[in-house]
Formats: sequence, structure tokens, C-alpha cells
Amino acid sequence: SDNSVKDKQLIYNAFPSLANNLTPAAVAHGLKSLEISPSAQIQVLKSSSLVESTLSSILAPLDSDPLETLSFSFDAEWNISRTTGVSIIQLALLNDLDTVFIVPVYQFSILPPSLLRVFTHAQIFKIGSAIKADYTRLRKQFPGLPSIPTNLIDLKDYVLKRGLIKRRESGSLE
Repeated sequence: SDNSVKDKQLIYNAFPSLANNLTPAAVAHGLKSLEISPSAQIQVLKSSSLVESTLSSILAPLDSDPLETLSFSFDAEWNISRTTGVSIIQLALLNDLDTVFIVPVYQFSILPPSLLRVFTHAQIFKIGSAIKADYTRLRKQFPGLPSIPTNLIDLKDYVLKRGLIKRRESGSLE
């Protein structure tokens, strides 16, 4: 994608001696890099009704099959000048990486029901880096969320347990 090319060029400009020696972290550990399609669409769910109409159809299979599960990548962003609260969240359904949902949660006084369901349903897994911290910050903004559920999967914990990185190594998404 254009952004990854630009990111690499920035690194090469900042560290010219490294330009020929950079290896993606996943490749360095014998794994395939996650690639989001260049044709992926970004959908901004600006209103509660838009969140409902979009997420309710994605969540519908959970109602008809008690064994069905869903997995979302999840990340929260906030303005560093804010002491509490989240500005936006990003969600992507892992079996359909053609769409990334951006939800400006700072606009909501309460979470729309389908979004609340994403965070509370036992059959929906949320996966991310430092996800427990993101969830805790979101929970302070929306007290209706339960304490940290067991279906949050922190990528750093995951790769640490599998010996892919050592405890003091970076666990960021890079």
C-alpha cells in the first residue's frame, strides 16, 4: 500500500545504514505478515443508528447458533491531552479484513446496544495490542461496561507465551 511504502521511506531516510537490513517482525519470526487489502474500505460509524444498522447484521449469526464465534481486532485512540476517555475505536472483523470500522465514541453518552454487545458477548473475541489498557480506558468513559472480560486477547501476552519475543522486547503492532 502507499502508506507502507511511505513508512518504509521515512525509516530509510532516518536510518540510511539500515535500509537494506530491515525485516518485518513477523517474517523475522518465521510468520506471515498480516496484510490488509489495498482495496479495504474505512467506514466511519458516526451515529448510534449507523452503528446499530452496521453491527447488528454482523452480530446476527450469534443469535441463531450458540456455537458461533466472532473475532474483532480492536484498538482505541485518544487525544493525549485528555485525562480520561477514548476518542475513537477501530474494529475489524477478522474473517473480513476488507472493512475497518471507525467509531467516534467521544460523541456518545452511552454506547449503542450493538457496540455494547461487541464488548460483553462471551462469543465475541477482541484482539489487540495493550487491549486491556484500551478497554479499561473505555470502561471509565462508559461505566456500563463490565470489568475486563476474559475474551480479550492481548497480542503481546500471546506472543510472549509462545516464545516469539522475550519479556523486555517490544510487543507493539510493528
